[in-house]
Amino acid sequence: MRTIILIVLIFASTFSIAEVDEGFIAVKTKASVNDAANSIVEALEGRGMTVFSKIDHAHGAREAGLELRPTMLIIFGNPKVGTGLMQCDQKMGIELPMKLLVWQDEGGETNIGYYDPTAFADYYMLETCKEILRNMKKALANFAKAGVR
Repeated sequence: MRTIILIVLIFASTFSIAEVDEGFIAVKTKASVNDAANSIVEALEGRGMTVFSKIDHAHGAREAGLELRPTMLIIFGNPKVGTGLMQCDQKMGIELPMKLLVWQDEGGETNIGYYDPTAFADYYMLETCKEILRNMKKALANFAKAGVR
């Protein structure tokens, strides 16, 4: 029994992608929050995506007299993709533009996270847009990888 548990633990520890919340995907990186966020923004812009904002939540916390580990939210999109989803269900506009979160956890490790867009099919009328959702999921994974070193 110990051998099976050890094998499972070793196997599980070899993967850097983990579901941490329903539909939330997180990837660990050795880069700092700032370096990872900058690499992601560079990759987004290199692929013709519009980066609407890079929000430094920790900076906002400091300005409010509060403490928060480094945390950056990158908001980006492509109207050709987002419009297609909103044509299927206009309420998808609440989920767009897309977002990636880069944060330092309590152990000091940097993480890059995003919600799996294919999960939106459960909440919206996106039956005819599943291909768009799958492509968005691949794109988010690739952009998250841009911040991984």
